[in-house]
Amino acid sequence: MMGAGNVTETDFFRGGGTLPGLCKVVGTVTLVAGAETINLGANDTNVSGSASLRRFIDWGFTNQTAARAPTVTITRFDPTQDGDILVLAGTGTDVFNFWIEGYDSGS
Repeated sequence: MMGAGNVTETDFFRGGGTLPGLCKVVGTVTLVAGAETINLGANDTNVSGSASLRRFIDWGFTNQTAARAPTVTITRFDPTQDGDILVLAGTGTDVFNFWIEGYDSGS
């Protein structure tokens, strides 16, 4: 983790019908120092299956605290987990809802 915030994964959805398959993880991020790293399957709270989302296609963030928009960058790639990570930069202690979609490694 980058900051002292909290990343909570709440749901994992496995899609189907395509090869490779697609999946989606949703959750919340609480910023403390203005930035936080999201590394699926290695966050403060993880949901079963989330670590199988290794290659991100798209993501979205909604600020629960204020109308301020975050800055989100993808950092390729975490060799420890063999997958993408996102770095979220915002203001103060803002709380964000997030979703991330990507390829399902089947883990």
